[in-house]
Amino acid sequence: MSEAVTLLEDEAVSVKMPRQGYVAGHLIVVPKTDAMILEELDEAVLTKLLTLGNRLCGVLFEALECDGTNLFVQNGVAAGQVDDSVILHVIPRWEEDGLDFSWSKQKLGEAQLGQLEEQLSFAANNDAIPSDNGEARTVDSDDAEEVVEGADNYYAKQFKRGLR
Repeated sequence: MSEAVTLLEDEAVSVKMPRQGYVAGHLIVVPKTDAMILEELDEAVLTKLLTLGNRLCGVLFEALECDGTNLFVQNGVAAGQVDDSVILHVIPRWEEDGLDFSWSKQKLGEAQLGQLEEQLSFAANNDAIPSDNGEARTVDSDDAEEVVEGADNYYAKQFKRGLR
């Protein structure tokens, strides 16, 4: 990891500001474990990492008046990871900031789609979505509507930010 200024830390994670970030205000959240990839993190540390990343997005919106944020993890060498640790990048974004994280979408054929669906069948059975008690749960359409209609939803927050 390049040189960075530590802004805050506790027993599990550090929040740092790289001296050479993607844009001004770029923050990184680094767990204090030897995990190379997300899958090696203890679930409590992973939860803290992502929760803190989410909170830092709000801090960047308020403090820097940015137009958006990116949360970015390069999870493995094939994903561009160059550091020997998991790092969550929290990147403030502005219109016309010149930073480009765009990818080209690939259209999959029916055979490839069917093969991938079979390989990822755990998702169809909701095995990958634990409930609060650690058991698998189903997300139904009523739950999704509650999220969209909630007082603290993303779109309401974005609208309020746009009124500054």
